[in-house]
Amino acid sequence: MGRMRGLLLSLLFVVGACSPPAELVRPVTPPNVTARALLPPGRVEAVKFPAATDGEQVSAEGGGRMIALRFASAEDAVRGFRMLTTRVESRPDISSRSRVTIGSLQYLRYSGGATFGLVWVSGPWVFSAEAASAERLAALIAVSSAGGVEDTGEITWLLWSIAAIGVLVLGVVALLLRWFLRSQVIAPAAGVTAVSREELIARLLALNDPSRPWLVRAGPEADLVVEWKYADAAWWGIMAKQGVREIYRLRLYLNEAAHRVGALDETSEVGWSGGLMGTPSFHFGKSSFRGVQLFKYKREVAYGFDTPAGGGFGKRLDVNFDLNSLKKPVIATVTMAGWSYAPVMRPQ
Repeated sequence: MGRMRGLLLSLLFVVGACSPPAELVRPVTPPNVTARALLPPGRVEAVKFPAATDGEQVSAEGGGRMIALRFASAEDAVRGFRMLTTRVESRPDISSRSRVTIGSLQYLRYSGGATFGLVWVSGPWVFSAEAASAERLAALIAVSSAGGVEDTGEITWLLWSIAAIGVLVLGVVALLLRWFLRSQVIAPAAGVTAVSREELIARLLALNDPSRPWLVRAGPEADLVVEWKYADAAWWGIMAKQGVREIYRLRLYLNEAAHRVGALDETSEVGWSGGLMGTPSFHFGKSSFRGVQLFKYKREVAYGFDTPAGGGFGKRLDVNFDLNSLKKPVIATVTMAGWSYAPVMRPQ
C-alpha cells in the first residue's frame, strides 16, 4: 500500500507540473499586432522561420534574448513550436528539459549551465525566451507584451480528469493486489499445532541437502534466505558454463505472533568472474525484481563438472532449476509446522 500511495503522490505531482507555468498565466496574444511590438526593449532584428509570417528577435537590456514568431493559424504555430523545440533539445549545452503538450497548453522549459529558457505557444504565436537565471527569465517575459496560455477551464478540467482516472485505476489495482495476495496464502491443515520460531528455523535449515541445487541460510537480507547454490563450488560451474545470468532468492520473514511466514521473491542479474576453473564472484546488478514470482523454470545441461548430484568429467548432467522444486519443500515445511505461508510484495 505504501507503493500505491507513492504512485498517487507522483500522479498528483505530474498534474501540478503540467499546469501552466506562472510566466504564462496571461491572455493569449491577438493576431493583429507585430512581433516587434510584443518584445521587450532592446536591440531588435528580423528572424526568418519556416511558415512564419512575422518574426523578430530582441537582445534585451541587461542580458537575455527573446523571439516572437507569428503563424497563419494556431495549428501552424503548434507545428512551428515542434520544429523550434527540436532545435533547442538538440543543443549540447542543454542538460534539463521539461515538455508539456496538452491541448492548447504547449511549452518547453529547459536549462543548462547558465542558460534558462522557455518556449511556448500562444494562439497563432510562438515565443522563446532565454536568460542567465530563472529569475531573469521570468523578468524578461514580464516586461514583454507576449501572450500566454489563457486557461478557459479546459486544461484544468482535462488534467484533473486524468488524475481522477488515475486514482480510480490505482484503487482498483490495490484491491486486486490485496485479493491476489490473500488468495496466495497457504494455511496449515486444521488441527496442526504451531511450533516455535526456533523450531521452524531449525526445520527449514534441515532442508539443506548436498544433492539439491539450492540452500537455506540465515542472512542480513531476511530471517532466512532460500537461493540456488551460486557460490557453491560443487554447483557454480554448471551455471557459469551454461551462461546463467539471473539470481533468484526467496526471502522469508517469520512473524511468530501471527504464525505467518512472509515470502518475498527476488530476482536480479548476476555477473560472473573467475572463469571456469575458480570460484566465481557475483553481485546484484541494476536490473532487479521484487514481489511474487509465480513461475520460474530453467533447465541446464552441462558436461565435465563433478557435483553431488552426479556428473563428472565428460559426463552429461541435467539439472532442472524449477522454482517449484525450491518452493514446495519450503511451503510444506512451513505449513506442517502450523504456520501460514504468505507471499508479500516488499521486505517486512
